[in-house]
Amino acid sequence: MPSDAGSYTVTPEAASVSPGTSSNYSSIYNGTSYTINQAASVLSLAAATVRYGDTLNVTTLLTNGAGTGAITYDITSGAACAITSSTTLTVTNASGTCTLRGQKAADTNYSANSATATITFATRLITVKSNNASKVTNATEPNLNGYSITSGTLYGSDTITVTGSRTTPNEVIGTYDITPSVTFTPILCYTP
Repeated sequence: MPSDAGSYTVTPEAASVSPGTSSNYSSIYNGTSYTINQAASVLSLAAATVRYGDTLNVTTLLTNGAGTGAITYDITSGAACAITSSTTLTVTNASGTCTLRGQKAADTNYSANSATATITFATRLITVKSNNASKVTNATEPNLNGYSITSGTLYGSDTITVTGSRTTPNEVIGTYDITPSVTFTPILCYTP
């Protein structure tokens, strides 16, 4: 018996009658058809949050069940994310959402299916630290704008400008905090 989806014809090959009565019957074998229908394939995608400038392998969001059809991905709404290779999603904004769709092709035994998931954008996290500075009493104020990024990274060609200031600008000998004021380009894509 076939097990793949499709239409088939069943033709009986012999009939069984009680012993001694077969001469009383004449047999004609008529075939009939039956169909094995495709089963529904299974596909689901989980929602995710992706930070500005980060990428996500969308197959990590996939729950794939029965069926062997090829799976493809695309973005159905939202302008700040894109599929940059067959399975890599890139986010180019720090706020908003986009809708990711996975589509599973039909195969011999399972129908096509699709699923969607919401991708939420988030700001990129970095930590900016002012560089240490020193001066002699009554000397010119040193450059307080030096900095280092101690965690996280800037994305692509993004830049920051740091303006440092002392919390207590006076001439008393001692140690004072330098507070960085950070301006990002593009604005609103980072959380300092």
